Amino acid sequence: MQNLLRLFYEKILLLSATIFRGDYPAIAANCAGEQGAYWEMHDQLFASGVRFDREAYLSMAQRLALDNAMFEQCLDDPQQAKQVDADAAYGSRIGVQGTPAFFIGKLDNGQLIDGTFISGAQSFKKFANVIDEFYGAD
Repeated sequence: MQNLLRLFYEKILLLSATIFRGDYPAIAANCAGEQGAYWEMHDQLFASGVRFDREAYLSMAQRLALDNAMFEQCLDDPQQAKQVDADAAYGSRIGVQGTPAFFIGKLDNGQLIDGTFISGAQSFKKFANVIDEFYGAD
């Protein structure tokens, strides 16, 4: 995913956090993202042996040199859970039944209006081809 974002950053909008086991990991990723470390936290969350609890997220934030007070305040912000819930509900409405799931297309006010659905883990080439088909090769 990071390679895709590097190559097609102007054509991809990340609508929501990755849906992990429950809301809390997604909130942790979003909170790290507020400090510019979404992907670093994402990688920590998917590392083998990761515990899914608050202390683990705080430890990860510390390892990533995040502002711990800001990160902890973000974790406790009820708006974070509401946003993750809204993102999950929107995903469900447009056909997401599991992860990973991707839509490449056009957005209007944050809503998908035209796009291609890609289900499951796919190759970089598959994503690049769909992006090129939808937007045209640069």
